[in-house]
Amino acid sequence: MRRMMKAGFLFLGILFVLTACGGGGGGSTTTTTVALTSSKDIAVNDNTDAIVLTATVSPTVSSGTITFTVYSGIGTLSSSTGTISNGVASVQLISNTVGQVAVYATYGTTRSPLKTVNFAARTVSLASSSPAAEVSNSVTLTGTVSPTVTSGTMRFSVVSGNGTVNGLNAADVSIDANGQATATLTSGVAGTVAVKATYLASSVDSPTLSIPFANSSNPVILPTVSKTHIPTAADPLRVVASLLPTSVTLPAGTLISMNVVGGAGVIAVEGGTYGTSATPPILASGTYAGKAYVYLKSSDGATTGDVTVTSTYGTYPTTSAVVSFLPETGTSTKSVSLTASALTKIAGRYVTDIRFNIVNNASAPAACYYKTITTPLSLTLISQQNEANLHVVSLFTLSSAG
Repeated sequence: MRRMMKAGFLFLGILFVLTACGGGGGGSTTTTTVALTSSKDIAVNDNTDAIVLTATVSPTVSSGTITFTVYSGIGTLSSSTGTISNGVASVQLISNTVGQVAVYATYGTTRSPLKTVNFAARTVSLASSSPAAEVSNSVTLTGTVSPTVTSGTMRFSVVSGNGTVNGLNAADVSIDANGQATATLTSGVAGTVAVKATYLASSVDSPTLSIPFANSSNPVILPTVSKTHIPTAADPLRVVASLLPTSVTLPAGTLISMNVVGGAGVIAVEGGTYGTSATPPILASGTYAGKAYVYLKSSDGATTGDVTVTSTYGTYPTTSAVVSFLPETGTSTKSVSLTASALTKIAGRYVTDIRFNIVNNASAPAACYYKTITTPLSLTLISQQNEANLHVVSLFTLSSAG
């Protein structure tokens, strides 16, 4: 009994020591961190368009200063220090040089990770809903300001040819929150109409865009594609050249000259060798009767960027279609089945296609499958393998929607 009491006292003594020492561990410490964020990731290199840099100290401090330092690149800070309020301090960054600028913030001896932002020249791009149109029909013009602005005015102007924009020779349109404005181009006579878009706040013009308007006496060979964005690893995309207006025909076997420029893509006729040019024939029957087509694919399975495919016949105006080759943007591993409902957006853009390999028991991949999602929330891909196998799925953002 005496031994048991001694053991009990010994246990209580050890417990007391452990309790007094915080359970046997060291005392707790608080680590100070500094986070650095920016109001936007890109601005114009005009020494006016400013990026607000905000440093946040954690745990929150009520006073003091934070030092801001340009680590690399060419940029000017509104101040090298910012006064802390509720743990936060801010300064502005501007630049007159195109390129990246890396900045960090320091509180005491604690330094934030680098924050990199970009400065770029103001540009305006102009696109059309179709590379050509029939007389008295219309195309939609879209002007886009980069870096993005959220307000302002875009002026669409007819540079040459017989056409009107929103019924006028020049029309001013408000820019939306995405930095874009749209207008309608029409022409009552056959011929090419050249247009441009101007961002009035900076007096920056887009490159001139030429749109042929066709009738039965002045037809156009028009290339079209089912997708304007495809991954570099995608199966070849069919580019179809057809006549506009559709009432005009060419004899079967007539060769259409098609070319691709841009470096990221190559074309070929059915069963032909891929290169930068091809001469597909007008077909006599089948789905593409009265039309010609080539296949477009990545030049090397890796190079990204825009390519332009043109189609030409005789004295008909040359028209073109633009296709962008995109890299993979993410991967996801699922088992048994895959639904698109949880995977409809990556980096803010809708996923419209899924390419996937079946991996048998995590060994070598089998054939590559490629599936278009016509309704992003409804597609379900059911496994043909047993439930023990895995499915490795590569996803691509192929639509600019959303």
